[in-house]
Amino acid sequence: MLLIGFAAVIARVRLWGARLRPAAPSSVPPDAPLVYASRSERGAHFELVPLLADWQLRGVLQVRKSGPALAASPTTSAAPGPVWHFTAGPQITGVDHIEAIVLSALLGGELRPGATVTVPREDVGWRTRVSAAIESAVRAQRDRFGTEKARARGLRPLLAALSILSGICCLVGAFLSSTDTAMLAWSAVGVTVVVALTVVVVLWPAKSAAERRYLQQTRDLGEWVRTTDRPVPALGGWAMIWNLPGPWRDAVPVEVAELLHLDRSFLRGDFSRTIPEPFSLG
Repeated sequence: MLLIGFAAVIARVRLWGARLRPAAPSSVPPDAPLVYASRSERGAHFELVPLLADWQLRGVLQVRKSGPALAASPTTSAAPGPVWHFTAGPQITGVDHIEAIVLSALLGGELRPGATVTVPREDVGWRTRVSAAIESAVRAQRDRFGTEKARARGLRPLLAALSILSGICCLVGAFLSSTDTAMLAWSAVGVTVVVALTVVVVLWPAKSAAERRYLQQTRDLGEWVRTTDRPVPALGGWAMIWNLPGPWRDAVPVEVAELLHLDRSFLRGDFSRTIPEPFSLG
């Protein structure tokens, strides 16, 4: 059963996954919103800061903060950080539909230049709404990439069927050879988990050529961002995905650089204290 699971993982990586090449530094970003790149590189709940940085640099959104940067309240859902003020810029009318999903939630549905929203630390509804919008935007961008027929299509149901049959055989063998209730219970749980994971791995939709191209361009851009000594300020939003490494902090405007590491300020306080820092944030 474990061998079948291992075979499923190998097949997923080589046949149906992203199949990315080693990074080759490139200053050309994907020709698509950075929402999906921010999710894939930073993980869930840490996508918004690169978006805010990118929108500021493009004239889509102005971001200001006021008041002291306070810690998250131990007794309420108040978020850490200051009070935030968002004003729609002149370029907001030309944003991509994917970005508009998040901007609409952020600005309360008013996607017109001059629209303003103030977000106090205690505004749990705003943070919940924006988090949900980011999830919707990630799904929408993934859907936009489309799907493609998986290579070696017959292998997928074969591996799934073999995993299920081997799981059943393992359980039958365990119940026939032992009367230890605790051991049988743990065996049932373990076998079920392994079989379920194997089936998910082999039947999850194959990544399309468009998605693989986007992820490869993101990987190449990330390598360039981390190694260049000539940052391009206009790409500061993309560079924020990797936390403005090296000379990037001095290359972008101060109001953009000040967003660095303030991700938790946009999450409800009681939730922000429970999630670990993603590895990419150092």
